[in-house]
Amino acid sequence: MSRRRAPLRPGGGAAPRSRPSTPAAPRLAAGVAVALLSLPAAAAAQAAGSGGGLPELRPGELLRVRTVGRPPVEGSVLAAGPDSVVLARAAGRIPVPAAAIDSLWTRGHATLPGGLIGAGIGLVGSVAISAALCSSIDEGFLCGEAPGAVLGSTLGSAAIGAGVGWMIHPWRLRFARPGAR
Repeated sequence: MSRRRAPLRPGGGAAPRSRPSTPAAPRLAAGVAVALLSLPAAAAAQAAGSGGGLPELRPGELLRVRTVGRPPVEGSVLAAGPDSVVLARAAGRIPVPAAAIDSLWTRGHATLPGGLIGAGIGLVGSVAISAALCSSIDEGFLCGEAPGAVLGSTLGSAAIGAGVGWMIHPWRLRFARPGAR
């Protein structure tokens, strides 16, 4: 039983043995996914933390307004100004003075968060599958196509996530008066 010798370096002595490298791609993918998933929460916190007046509202936008000493009111924006918001409801027009508003919520789609979550899941999943296939099977087995497969999987997952998010209609805090509950 002969033992293989390590190759000699030009200056003599054995060359240092290289350790099998661990792929950095799964760690990178996890870091990117965490960063992408935190973007919607950071944007919502920044928008809700306004210390000034009411945010810009578009006519037709669906609102939920919480006022001092009254139950929440929901309706579509008819008009909005710095002093009041006028909502349209089945019962008619409801003017809400800006000074009485504790919090103001808008309803929209979750397309961006859905797309980001889908892209993160697709990226992490496809990188993990590609790394597992390339390391467990013969090194030449489809490993050259792995970056294209990862990109395609990530984009496809982002599109599916955006589609699912479009069907979800969350309430988003757009204005909160300091000290309001």
